[in-house]
Amino acid sequence: MRLLELKAPNWKKWAFTDGNCITDKENGSQSIGAGIYHPQSNKITTAKPGGTSINKTIINRSKLAGIFAALINEYTCIATDSANALWQIRNSILYPQRMKQNKHVKLLETIGQHIQQSKDTIHLYKVKLMLAS
Repeated sequence: MRLLELKAPNWKKWAFTDGNCITDKENGSQSIGAGIYHPQSNKITTAKPGGTSINKTIINRSKLAGIFAALINEYTCIATDSANALWQIRNSILYPQRMKQNKHVKLLETIGQHIQQSKDTIHLYKVKLMLAS
């Protein structure tokens, strides 16, 4: 954590989001889920954005769902490991006509509306998540 503390002294105030595949231990079925971790409050929030048949598009949806869940929980500094999710959000706000054919257009529009209508400035950060050994 020392390096993170040097680069971002207020990192504990950020909401760290991630989305991924969840495998049911009992029957082996797969679905997607998203989570948010807020170090300052030690709060963990989960979201189930729906979706099966795990593929790249569904994983993208889970990453976007994590960011959306952070927004509706009123976090203003949101970190993700997904450059793709940030690119999609940026393009949906700046160039909405380009994103009309995107499979997640409704989710992207909703994220964009939350960002634009927020009374606070929303900061989105791309981070590289690493597990400690």
